Amino acid sequence: MTEISILVCTRNRAASLRRTLDALVAALAERPAVTGELVVVDNGSTDATPALLREVASAAPVPVRVVEESRPGLAVARNAGLRACQGRLIVMMDDDCIPAPGYLDDVLRHAAADAAPVLRGGRVVLGDPQDLRFTVKDHDHAHRLQPGGHPAMVVLGCNMVLPRAIVDAVGPFDERFGAGAPLLAAEDTDYVYRTFRAGFAVEYVPDMTVLHFHGRRRKEEIAELERRYVFGNGAFNAKWAFRDMKMARDLLWTLRQSVNPWRRRVVLRAEYDLTWGDTLDQTLRGAAETYHMALHHLKPR
Repeated sequence: MTEISILVCTRNRAASLRRTLDALVAALAERPAVTGELVVVDNGSTDATPALLREVASAAPVPVRVVEESRPGLAVARNAGLRACQGRLIVMMDDDCIPAPGYLDDVLRHAAADAAPVLRGGRVVLGDPQDLRFTVKDHDHAHRLQPGGHPAMVVLGCNMVLPRAIVDAVGPFDERFGAGAPLLAAEDTDYVYRTFRAGFAVEYVPDMTVLHFHGRRRKEEIAELERRYVFGNGAFNAKWAFRDMKMARDLLWTLRQSVNPWRRRVVLRAEYDLTWGDTLDQTLRGAAETYHMALHHLKPR
């Protein structure tokens, strides 16, 4: 069985995708003793991505398999990739990230020490210091998701390692969530939480580092991304509110705060011009969309 499958989902990022693919091919090629593959899902790209993927697949010294998934949505693409991956360990990395030196060694070292399957994520740092400090996690200490804890930000989807045993037990990503889907974000939070509910450990470790080249340098871009994340988190809380009192309490707290005029004016993130009002509105909108889809039995677009 293949030891490691590295899964990358991409859409219309041909200009920057090569950096990610070259780094991942090199990481696999440097470890000939490890049986590995690179699986890339093209999620309906209309730029030069298909030609780039053909070029990389034909020239790479390691197996590179390209999966075409025309239905839009990051969770849709990830599910197509999970079906294609043959590895005992599936490393999910975004198409604007590269692994730090020794990344795969860290992945294998942690997995070898596990007595049972663990969903694990590692450090995410800025690849370009000119980018704004967002979508990163560089905590120095390992920690695990605990009962009563919220799964958001424990493990980031751009640096997530899934043992095949967890995928087989938990199933696919919820395709209502994530970029390109109605619920905008939180597909990784939902998967982390479902994994935890299924009885598996979820762990962050301070190594297993990836460099994130997200390219956002204007505060307006970060503010828009934060609103999408909050919308997705509200949708996630709404999905689980009837099965988990913590999620229900979070939604009830948000509802109470949303009618407080003073609270709505409080600045939450001054550097991005975000107020509590923005957060409250997006949380409730995400929750409302979740219940709307459930009530009308709507499937992802």
